[in-house]
Amino acid sequence: MFFIKFLKDNASDPFFYIVLIVVGVFIYAFISIYINNRRKNNIKRNSIETIATIISIRSMPGENSAYVNVEFKVAYQDNEGKRHLSIGNSVIDVTDLQKYQPGNELPIKYIKGQFDKFYINIVNPMQSRTLKINN
Repeated sequence: MFFIKFLKDNASDPFFYIVLIVVGVFIYAFISIYINNRRKNNIKRNSIETIATIISIRSMPGENSAYVNVEFKVAYQDNEGKRHLSIGNSVIDVTDLQKYQPGNELPIKYIKGQFDKFYINIVNPMQSRTLKINN
């Protein structure tokens, strides 16, 4: 009741709409951050480590010549012995390109039941954190 009366009393004030929009943006940002953090924590708790073999690598144009955008196609076995193929994108330093050639192995983490999504610990040349690689 109070809320409806408050809305009717302030409906003609343009400042009210600005405040309403700002509050809405903050609520949206908070919810988005909360959901994203919850998903990341779920991945950390429920991920399984394994070794993947690079099947193919394809470079794509990037904004900076010192780094290259690459698309990996990797094969790995899950903990039940089933073989899976996945494709993912990442940014790597040009000087490290030799490390990521077909046939080389990489330690990855995957989520049980979501085999198309995998995570590989490559130090991003622009940032020092783990990169997410998925479809």
